[in-house]
Amino acid sequence: MNTDKQLERGDYDYRVSDGLLFCKWMDKKAVTTASNYYGTAPTSVKSTQKDGTRDQAACPEAVRDYNMYMGGVDMADMFLSSYGLNRKSKKW
Repeated sequence: MNTDKQLERGDYDYRVSDGLLFCKWMDKKAVTTASNYYGTAPTSVKSTQKDGTRDQAACPEAVRDYNMYMGGVDMADMFLSSYGLNRKSKKW
């Protein structure tokens, strides 16, 4: 696979092995996925830039569907990792 410095925004590199797709897509940072369901066909997504303009960018289907359906789960996992709710405390 290409390194992060070799990829520009919207570029992606993939490898297929035994029915598994390994894909690295470059947005602002590199996003790596593995899938046995999706193919190599690109799709386009709209993303908002810092100045408020909307831009079209090519991305793999796996990334688009992940962002569409898994948004709330990531926030819950992030908050659970920040605040240790499983710690026991003693009442003084």
